[in-house]
This record gives sequence, structure tokens and C-alpha cells, in this order.
Amino acid sequence: TNLGPQGIDDFTGIIPPGQKMLVTIGAIRKKPVVLTDGSVGAQPSCTVRVIADHRHLDGADVAVILGKFISEMGEPA
Repeated sequence: TNLGPQGIDDFTGIIPPGQKMLVTIGAIRKKPVVLTDGSVGAQPSCTVRVIADHRHLDGADVAVILGKFISEMGEPA
């Protein structure tokens, strides 16, 4: 679920019946971050949440999925 284009920064979605997991993505905004050289700069950032049905997925499994997502988004092709 992506509500970023509607200007929503952060939200928690509801898993639809029959699904095991939902990823929600908020708006991309420039936020202050500490850069690798220690300086502060503005960098595009967004909030991503993973909502999982723990009857089907363990929290550790969801952490791996979210880590892969962050890894891919951190270095987009």
C-alpha cells in the first residue's frame, strides 16, 4: 500500500483477508541525516512498515524480508 502520493508520511495498514503480509510506504521527503563523513545533509527518506500475520510468518522472517527491501532501496539501480 503506497499512500505517499497522497502526502501521507506514515500509516499502518490492515492485512486483507487471505494475505499474510502487507508493506506500507509513506511519502518521500528530504530529512536531515548524518552522512558518512560526519556532516549533516538532507536526504530523501520515507517510512516503510511491514505488517505480518504471525500465524504464518515469524518476526525474524519478516525482519529478513524488510532488510532485503531496505538494501535494494538504499542502492536503487
